Order: sequence, then structure tokens, then C-alpha cells
Amino acid sequence: MRDSYQPKVISKSNTQKARLKAVLAQSWMFSSYVSENVDIIVDAMEEKLVPPNTRLVCQGDPGEFMWVVEEGSLQCLKQADGTEQQVKTCARGDIFGELALLYSCPRAASVVSLEHCVLWELDRETFKAICYERALKDVPHYEGFFPPCGTISCPAGVNDTTAEQSDNEQCDLLPIDISTKRLTGRRREGVCAEAVHGGDEGWIPPVFPKSIEERQQLSDIIRTSHDSKLHMLFGTVSKDTFEQIVDAMSLKVMKKGEHVIEQGAVGDFFYIVKSGFFDISVQKGEDIPKKVFEAGKGFAFGELALLYNAPRSATITSIVESEVWSLDRTAFRNLVVRSA
Repeated sequence: MRDSYQPKVISKSNTQKARLKAVLAQSWMFSSYVSENVDIIVDAMEEKLVPPNTRLVCQGDPGEFMWVVEEGSLQCLKQADGTEQQVKTCARGDIFGELALLYSCPRAASVVSLEHCVLWELDRETFKAICYERALKDVPHYEGFFPPCGTISCPAGVNDTTAEQSDNEQCDLLPIDISTKRLTGRRREGVCAEAVHGGDEGWIPPVFPKSIEERQQLSDIIRTSHDSKLHMLFGTVSKDTFEQIVDAMSLKVMKKGEHVIEQGAVGDFFYIVKSGFFDISVQKGEDIPKKVFEAGKGFAFGELALLYNAPRSATITSIVESEVWSLDRTAFRNLVVRSA
């Protein structure tokens, strides 16, 4: 939590607090939070009673709040061909509005209540102080990297000596990808800013041939992964857009010892591990590179680097022959950011 953050406290009865904690326990974003952070979030949230047919969020607007649904249902609508089309329904335990706060981009959809709803509203400042910074610090959970021999199976010969890294070392790890181009000249914008500017009207989504089995395997990895980032990125896209994302992902086979990404590089890809294991190593100054985490099947990396155009601060190396699904920058911008 940021030192400058002053926890916000909105008065609630014990009954309200109990109700709210029960809902947060059902939400993928908050269910694994430590009790201290849950208490701060509970104090900061405000109960909102919303009548039917109320438009809480308008597509294209800036975002200052996110919400958790306790009761009722809401529809998420996106403008397409001059009309609004429903892409998702939110019910108890679901959250909405978090992407605009997490990625500082305009609202990607409108949200309208279908019936009387009870919502809990969280402000941007608290979200940034607790949820956002936890997402960056809790790299094993958010960036798809787990300590060796943690919750994934390790190949023979891999030990757990790096599982007890300090919080400070974890904070140094940023998402990274395959390009080895270095930062030179004028810095590019992140894809959120690019998405706002437009300019992709004539873009045609790429299609990389896949067997029916491969498509199903990739879809299952995205939908069932323990990496909550995948649910955040793809959870609000329509069925048609999801199929386009699957079409646009290409498979890369990595030999044992091959670098997927090198520290200091700038890249243009987002990755999901299909099979195998990857070492994540960080070099500080002139020190010898140090292994900090290990990524296995179903975990993803590279999205924040595309969103913010951050330089890569780690090297990712395949421990055994492995496979990753990759999505290029343009497809990520058009299919994920503009559809989220």
C-alpha cells in the first residue's frame, strides 16, 4: 500500500460488513486477499441501491469507480454498427469497471441495470492503493509466475530454493515479451492510448489455422486458468471476439534453454503458456542473473508491457521444450483492449 494513501472509511453496520465480505469472498479479484486488505476495502466501499434501467457506465467515458454486484443483474453493452449489443450479464459476485481503473483507459462498454440492484462501489484511489499495487507486487498470482514447486508440477531437477524471495525482489519483475528490439528514440504509447486514437478501421484480424482440438485446448486454457489476469482481460469480450482472439493466436515452440524474452528488450507480443516450464530471471546491475519465479501451463505474461510500453525487466527461458500461444500487439489492441 502506498505510504501517501490515507484509508477511506465509510460508516457501515456490522450486518453490512458481513454481507459485503460474503460477496467479496465470491469474487475472483478479492477472494485471495489477506484480511488486512479486505478490511481496508470493506471500509472504503459504499453501498449503492440502483433502480432498474439505470445506466451506471457509458462507453468512452473516463472511469473513477468500480463495482461489485451483491444483488440483481446488469447488462454490458457495446456499440457496434450504430447499435448497442449485449456482450455480457453481471450477477452476484461479478465485478465491473475495474479495467478502466487498472489500465487508465476509457470505459470499453456501457452497463445498465436490468432490475433493482445492490452494488458496492470502490473509488479509484483505494483501488490503486490496494488492488492495483497488489496486482503488481503479487507477481506470482497476477503475472502468471509461481514460485518453483509451488502450485504447479515441477520437472525433474527443479528445486524450490528461489521460492522464498523477498517482496522487494518480487516488485522488480515486470511483464515482458519476445522482441529483442531495444528502447531507442521516441517512446511509443501503450496500446490503451493507441486504441483511443483509432486508426485501425481497415484492420483485418489474422487467422492462424488450428485443428478443432487445438482451438478447444486454447479456449479451455483461457477459461480455466488460475491466472486471474486472463479472466480480467478476456472475461468481458463477446463470444465472436473471443473466437477471433483464438484465431489470432499463433503457436511458438521453444527449445530447451531458448529465451522467449530478454531483459531490457521491447516487444510486441502477449503470451499464454500452453505446455512446459519457464525460468524467470532478473539481473540487477552487474550482478549475476537470479532466478525469481517459474511459469507453467495456463499462465500469461506481457500484457502490461503492451499497455504501458514498459521495458522488459527479466529474461524468460524454457526449462524444457515448451510451447506458448502468442498474440501480437495490433491484435491485442483491437481484440482485447477495444473489446474489454
